[in-house]
Amino acid sequence: MLFPHPCHAGRFNNERGVQMKKIYLATCGEILRGESSRGFNPPLTAMGTSQIVAVRNNLVPKIPKPPLVVVGTGTRFIETYLALAPAFPSVPVRRSLFCGCGDCLQKDDKVATVNGCVPVNEYIGLIDTPGFNPWLFIDNWPAGTLFCTGGELLIALERRDLYKDGALIEIDLETTCGHQIT
Repeated sequence: MLFPHPCHAGRFNNERGVQMKKIYLATCGEILRGESSRGFNPPLTAMGTSQIVAVRNNLVPKIPKPPLVVVGTGTRFIETYLALAPAFPSVPVRRSLFCGCGDCLQKDDKVATVNGCVPVNEYIGLIDTPGFNPWLFIDNWPAGTLFCTGGELLIALERRDLYKDGALIEIDLETTCGHQIT
């Protein structure tokens, strides 16, 4: 069972009508895998781009305009942002490897990196990094921030259940509850 991180305890008082801090995550669409993939830093497929365009057209209008967009450094996260960008003209953008880099989990339990594949048990990802607190990372940005990210950040947040290719997710930082916006 998930509990709010201790840094959130007592931070929001809904009994007095203070709005809880919410953030949004746009997950990348379907990525290119298999023999036609470059392995490391895969791009979105045509279907993946269509998924993100559908998020932009159908779901983004349901959320407030973000004060900031934080984008992973991998190709698929940048392509996700570029497909969403027309909905957010003049919103500042920051890049962060904590939202996803070019590394990519392969079907053979290996991770494709810039220098080749390594077994998954020899790879240190976000969830394996001592001292990294994903809740503090996302809480460090203004309420309403949109993160263009992938599954690894959701796994680090212990919210794997929310992951779906090409989805828009709202997370309440007080309760750690989240849901896909539909």
